[in-house]
Amino acid sequence: MPSGLITNTLGGSTSTLSAGGGPGGSTVGSGGAGSGSAGLSLTTGGAGPVPVALEPSVTANLNYDWASAPSTNFFTGGATTTDTYNFTYNQGFVTGAAFQFIWDNTRSTNTNGFATFSPQFNSNFKAEVTQHLLQGAGIWVNKRFMYQAANDRRIADSGFRQQILYTVNQVESIYWGLVQAYEDVQAKQRQVEQSSKLADDDRKQLEIGTIAPLQVTSDESSVASDKQALISSQLSLNYQQQIIKQAIARNLNDPLLSAAPVIPTDRVSIEEIREEKQPIEDLVKEAFEQRPELEQAVLTLRNDEITLKGARNALLPQLDILAYLGGSGVAGTYNPSCQASILGSCPSGSIGGFGTTLQNAYNNSSPDKGVGFNLTIPIGNKYAQSVQARSLMEYRQAELRA
Repeated sequence: MPSGLITNTLGGSTSTLSAGGGPGGSTVGSGGAGSGSAGLSLTTGGAGPVPVALEPSVTANLNYDWASAPSTNFFTGGATTTDTYNFTYNQGFVTGAAFQFIWDNTRSTNTNGFATFSPQFNSNFKAEVTQHLLQGAGIWVNKRFMYQAANDRRIADSGFRQQILYTVNQVESIYWGLVQAYEDVQAKQRQVEQSSKLADDDRKQLEIGTIAPLQVTSDESSVASDKQALISSQLSLNYQQQIIKQAIARNLNDPLLSAAPVIPTDRVSIEEIREEKQPIEDLVKEAFEQRPELEQAVLTLRNDEITLKGARNALLPQLDILAYLGGSGVAGTYNPSCQASILGSCPSGSIGGFGTTLQNAYNNSSPDKGVGFNLTIPIGNKYAQSVQARSLMEYRQAELRA
């Protein structure tokens, strides 16, 4: 993911916190997480089998159909109406299992004399569980995107902290540049005062004849040079004041803000250099804790490692075990349009409604159950091998950068 900084603030110095990039730009993340010169032209992010859908879903199909067909013999023809109420429930689990429950219901009427029931109620269900045993099996395979998303969020938080540190670093550089310019102006003013006083003293000595006129000329030249240096230093101070105003203010259109001087309250001081008493190992550990870009490199390495594992899992054959259980039921009213003259006799009455149909479907009177295995072995599997090889190269890239 992009991990660049908004850099090059006017007046700010280059910092080692920078990951590159221009104003408003970003750079390519470690390990081929993007495209460009810093990574591969393609990325294997998300490589591996597609995780099962953990969020449950319900699908409903409600349909009303009316049809009339011409009769070509005694057994065909007539008008039919069919009401369909079908429902499907799907849910996946982190182990690589998938559960599906199908419940189909119909109500139909038929004017054909050879139909047994009119209306007729049909209901059937089927519950099926499928578990991956090789490819796509395991909690880490199906939750790997969650792990990577958690790492990406930490990378984003670390990038935000890195941007804050960089911005503070730039503003501090601007401020100390202002302090340096302010003290330089004061030094130049004192230098002008001293050179002017020396020139006045030499003029008095020239009047009484104790020095040569050339010395006065030299003193006046020094005063002019010091004044020129003071003007240049004052221009530099004015520039630094405008720079720090721009860094901390929204705009400089207000004439009062533009004309107001910025007087620093700090002074440059030389502190005594202290020797580090902490062991190098502790300093390195502290650097990893304090440097956001190091934390981002480690998290990116973890993401690439997860991607590599997913690509390796895609090399396995697909072997699934499944089990299902179903049932069906029928009920309705005997067809009042029964052709008794042809059939001899026609039953009458009813054997129940939709409630009877549901009872017959779920009382195991007409069961449908079984177990089985599905095996898919890709011949060659060149694509998965190429993805795994590319993922391995990206992982090694991230190792070198971390």
